[in-house]
Amino acid sequence: MTRGEGPLSQLGHPLYRQASLCPRHRAEWLGKISEPGVRRRAEFYYQQLDALRTLRLEVRRDLLAESKKHQAWKRLCGIPSIGPIRAAVLLGILQTPHRFRTKRQLWTYGGVGIETSSSADHRVVDGQLERKRSRWRFAG
Repeated sequence: MTRGEGPLSQLGHPLYRQASLCPRHRAEWLGKISEPGVRRRAEFYYQQLDALRTLRLEVRRDLLAESKKHQAWKRLCGIPSIGPIRAAVLLGILQTPHRFRTKRQLWTYGGVGIETSSSADHRVVDGQLERKRSRWRFAG
């Protein structure tokens, strides 16, 4: 629950989350709050929400403009499931890909590496714990 939802969630309406954040329904929702202190706090939260929404748009625009200056941005956007924002964040995290010796090190550092884990590496045979042979073989 976010800070702005607290005063409004007390009303118990099932659609308070969707409708309460919409600017055209704010007066209606604020009118439902009977306590003046809670209503004032909700008004402050709405002001913060409005400021953060505009700031978020500006930061997003600046982030995309700055990231498009890098040559690697276009290549990162070509990878499936990596959009322009994620590519910009990866550029910020990785800084320069040339400092890694292998692709695998780069992928792991960037958080896009392949992880394998298993909880079934052992089995009980005749009351003894025995290591299970791996079915998977990876070349490389």
